[in-house]
Amino acid sequence: MVLKGAPIKIDRLSRVNDSGMDTATMDQGRALHRQWKSHSNQLRKGNAMDFPVGIRPHGNGLQIRITHKGIEYAHTYETQNPHSKRAITAAVRERADLKNRLKLGLSLRVDENGANALLGDLTQDYLDTLDVERSTAVSYLRLLNQHWLPNFGHWLITDIRPSHIKKYLNNYENTKTGKSISQKTKVCAMVPLRNVFNHAIADGLIEVNPCSAIKFTKGQKPPIERFSLKEKAGILKQLSGQGLVYFTLLFETGMRPSEILALTWDDYDGESLHVNKAIVWRKLKASTKNHEVREVFVSDPLRKALSDHPTRFQKSYIFLNTKGTPHLDTDVFNGHWKAALTKARVRYRIPYTCRHTRAAEMLTGGIEPAFAAAQLGHTIEMFFRTYTKWVNELRDNEQKDKLKNLAQNWTGKTGDIVND
Repeated sequence: MVLKGAPIKIDRLSRVNDSGMDTATMDQGRALHRQWKSHSNQLRKGNAMDFPVGIRPHGNGLQIRITHKGIEYAHTYETQNPHSKRAITAAVRERADLKNRLKLGLSLRVDENGANALLGDLTQDYLDTLDVERSTAVSYLRLLNQHWLPNFGHWLITDIRPSHIKKYLNNYENTKTGKSISQKTKVCAMVPLRNVFNHAIADGLIEVNPCSAIKFTKGQKPPIERFSLKEKAGILKQLSGQGLVYFTLLFETGMRPSEILALTWDDYDGESLHVNKAIVWRKLKASTKNHEVREVFVSDPLRKALSDHPTRFQKSYIFLNTKGTPHLDTDVFNGHWKAALTKARVRYRIPYTCRHTRAAEMLTGGIEPAFAAAQLGHTIEMFFRTYTKWVNELRDNEQKDKLKNLAQNWTGKTGDIVND
C-alpha cells in the first residue's frame, strides 16, 4: 500500500549547506560591498568579534543564519581561516543567495546529485514510494511527525550526525508524563528514520546511514501479566451487554482486539470462529496480522454469550455501534473495561492481558504449545519467545513432581548400595 500525500511537519531550526551561486544583481552587489567594507573597518580597528549580519564564527568555519517566515535556518560554512576576507565574502554571498532562493520559494536542494536534500523532502519521497500495510505506514508517519520532522525536517541529510539523533532521544520527554521515553520507544522511533536514510543510500545521496552507529542497551523486559480465575470471574460479573460479549470473547479465545472488531456472524458456525480479517487504524483489513486464516475453538461460556447477543439476527458484524455500523476502534469497550475493574476491585491491567490470560490457561490445562500458538495466531517460535517463562515453569514443576514420585517410590535399603 503506497501512502501518498502524507502531511509533513517542518517548523523548527534547520540547516542548509553549500549551494550553487547565481549571479547577484547590482543592488545585491552593492549591499555585499557595503557589508564587507563595514566588516573590514571593524577588523582594522581590532574588533575581530564583529561579523556581518547573519555571519559568525562557529568551530572551524563560519555559521550562516537566516530567518524566513519565522523559520530559522543555519549552516556552517567550512573554511580554514574564518577571519579571512575571502571566507567572509563567500559566506556573505552564499547567505544572500540562499535568502533569494527562499523568497522565490525554490527548494534548497540545488546539487545535481541531490546531496543537499532536506530530510523533509527526502521523507516525503520515501513515503510516496512506501509499499507496506496501511497500519505500518500510518505508524511510520506518526513517528516521523512526532519525533523527526519537527526537529530535523529542514536539516540537510548530510548535516545529520549520529550525535544529533542520540542527543534528541536522550533529551526527549513525554509531554504527558514528563518522563524520558523508554528504550523500546526509542527503538520504535528509530525504525522509520533508519528507513528514510536507507532510501537516501539507495538513491546514491549518501553513503552511510547515521542511524547505524546508534546502539541501544537491552533493558529488562517487564514480566507478562495475567488474571487469576477469581479476577476473571469478578471482572465479567461487572459487565453487561456488548461489553460482556466482547470481553468474554477476549478471555475465552485470546483473539486480538482488531480481529474481534472485524468478526461477522458468517464467521461463526456454532462450534468455531473463523478468523480471517481485522480492523486496524479504523480500516477493515482483509487479512490477519500473520496473513493466515485460523479456526478458533468456542467454549461453552462463550457460546452462551454469543447466543444471547441481539446482533445475531442482523447477520452483519457481531459488534455494532448505535448507528448500526461496526466499531472501528475499542474506545467504547475500553471504557466498560475500566469501570468493570474498578467495581470488581481488581488492579488495573490493559485489556490485552486477557490474551495472555488465555495463553496461561491453555498451558496450565495441558494444551500442547503448538496448538495453543495456533489458537492465538502465533508462530510456535513467537509463542515460546513470549511465554517462555511460563513454559519453563510448567516443565520445572513436572520435573519436580517426578522427583517427588521417585522419592516416594524408593524402596531400596542402605545395604543394597554397592560401594566401589
